[in-house]
Amino acid sequence: MADKETVDFKTAAARFGLCISKAKNVEDITDLTSVFQATPGSVLFHPFSEQEKKLIVDQVFRDLVKEDVLTAKNMERCKFLISLVTKSAIEGHCSPNLVFILLSDVFDCITLEQCDPLFTFVEERVSIWTMPLFFSAGKNLLLRMCNDLLRRLSTSQNTIFCGRIQLFLARLFPLSEKSGLNLMSHFNYENVTIFTQRPATDQKDKNSSTVSEMEVDDRVAKELTSSKDEPRYFAKFLTNEKLLDLQLSDSNFRRTILVQILIIYQYLVGNVKFKSTNQVLNESQSAWVKEMTSQVYELLKETPPDGDKFAKAVEHILEREENWISWKNEGCPSFIKERIESDPKPTPTSRKRKASIGDEVASGWRSKKVVMGRVFLPSLEEYFSEAIEQADPEAMVEDEYKVIKNSNYGWRALRLLARRSHHFFQPSTNPFKTLPDYLDSVVQQLAQELPNLKNEESIVVNGELVNCIVQYNILLFCCFF
Repeated sequence: MADKETVDFKTAAARFGLCISKAKNVEDITDLTSVFQATPGSVLFHPFSEQEKKLIVDQVFRDLVKEDVLTAKNMERCKFLISLVTKSAIEGHCSPNLVFILLSDVFDCITLEQCDPLFTFVEERVSIWTMPLFFSAGKNLLLRMCNDLLRRLSTSQNTIFCGRIQLFLARLFPLSEKSGLNLMSHFNYENVTIFTQRPATDQKDKNSSTVSEMEVDDRVAKELTSSKDEPRYFAKFLTNEKLLDLQLSDSNFRRTILVQILIIYQYLVGNVKFKSTNQVLNESQSAWVKEMTSQVYELLKETPPDGDKFAKAVEHILEREENWISWKNEGCPSFIKERIESDPKPTPTSRKRKASIGDEVASGWRSKKVVMGRVFLPSLEEYFSEAIEQADPEAMVEDEYKVIKNSNYGWRALRLLARRSHHFFQPSTNPFKTLPDYLDSVVQQLAQELPNLKNEESIVVNGELVNCIVQYNILLFCCFF
């Protein structure tokens, strides 16, 4: 152990810093990889040598980013270093949460004008932040960074920037993320609307008819005008009581107020889990809310333009809101169902398949239809006897009534000729004939030859038949019958 090379922090940091400074692009970390693998662990912290080297690389990156932000004011170089940190974290050379720590530090050190392009850089890499390596290690850091930015921004002057941050968080975190849910259904008590009330008396003070002149200090006036106003919430309708009648006569303001009334009514009669017992309506109150809801919908239908269409759209949206209320009451379960990993079923041993050859023969033997010595293929004389008689001119049988005109008879005749007669094979030079004409010519030839043919079909069986002949005859028997 004494001969093993130890890690000096400054030496290792200098090595890593030199490799990082030489990098020309994000993918150029081969030198850093080589030095990281070649640098041995400390003797004292030998079991944690890899983690110790990662801490050194983390500190080197932080020093370089600090120099670029505070000293050089080079934001492009800062973006390049953050991209290099991302690549190094994927390769295992630094901590996965380092990139989020650096981003938080940089946002804290720069102005709001510089935050806009840097946040664009963060938005473009949302697919990287959602990787399991970075998301599990830095989701809380990202959320804290975005919340710090929102606190610095003005909701009235930086509306677009605030919206971009909200959209980024919506893309980054799933819908069931607990940090973005109001699980207890708390109200936003910070949203305070200031109403202008009418004065108790409208009489002017008679003694204030003459106003005395006073000296104005320019310095005090300048301080008062330059002081920052408190942020105020502006509703869609004005809050002055004198303007209420004028607002209700305007269709846009009237729609806004009626829709807000419907939202309040839905909350009052809805089944909200976190309502207290004294916030539940009785039967008479629920009936009154139901009646007023119907009247509000009627007023929306009568409000131009497209009042009927607008009322149906609002009703549909509020019906969909019931699903979200049920989801909140159930504790906001995740929409993604995890796959249940079941134990793999044992592969059943395959049985040897029974050969299907000879099934018809076996069934024939079992049903006792096969008789030893029986010939299932008819002879030429037996099958064509009727056709030969009809072919005789003395029989005077019309062509349309001859058996050779029957297609079923013709098909069986062809199969029989293929097995019993050489007349089935015709020379290729003969012209093509229809099936009845072909059978007519064959019948005429058979009429001349049959008296001289031997009875080839009579088979004398001495107790047994050859299996192949039996199988062939049975197959022909199935075709004929």
